[in-house]
Amino acid sequence: MIPVITLGLGPQITPSKRPQIPTLGVPAEFTQLMGRFQTWLDRQSDERLRLAFNTAIEVHKGQTRMSPEGLPYIYHPVGVALWIIGKGIEDPEIICAALLHDTHEDRPKLISLDDIEKAFGKRVRNIVESLTNPEWPPMDQASWNKAYADHVTDAIKDDDILLVKLADFFKNAAKLKYTAREGKSGRSAKSAVKYLPLIPVFQARIPESKYRWKLSLSVARLGEIKAELEQIIADDRAVS
Repeated sequence: MIPVITLGLGPQITPSKRPQIPTLGVPAEFTQLMGRFQTWLDRQSDERLRLAFNTAIEVHKGQTRMSPEGLPYIYHPVGVALWIIGKGIEDPEIICAALLHDTHEDRPKLISLDDIEKAFGKRVRNIVESLTNPEWPPMDQASWNKAYADHVTDAIKDDDILLVKLADFFKNAAKLKYTAREGKSGRSAKSAVKYLPLIPVFQARIPESKYRWKLSLSVARLGEIKAELEQIIADDRAVS
């Protein structure tokens, strides 16, 4: 049976009917990244992968990344998926979860966790649900950062969730130094403070993971990102 998914009261998404991807005025890096993923996707037989890609495009329609270029948001989940593929991991359910990891959190009225489970299975739902931030009560930023770190620490006890969250972390944290250079040091520093406590958590978990051999080089990269985040925070404090 060909999988389908219906978004809220909106369109029915199928593997074969792709929503339009914005192309007008987008940077070349966006076009190149989407082309790389499409080339990989064309070689895959699991129709859920095409459905996940099309669903992510539709759900994130109109959203942009908080980046100097204002890239269409689909750039991020596709980047997360390609990071995982680049590690030699092509498990269809992992890639589906990577593509969908922000959909429910960003547009819960459009796509529910039950929708995801029905179309993609319980394993994909579990990963997406675990990567969706809970609706915490109002709290100050320091308390929110701790709640976030505790949530991630608990979630990544599962190896599949660790893999997708690590990819998400790299795609988010590694761009902060570029955002800071574009005159947005305050916002970058706020994100750096949020992400910094996760680094030792990842460093401790990777050697225990079933993916440890695929992720061995990531441990060194985490050290580099730690230095970058610390520098962003220090630079922001110097001008505050």
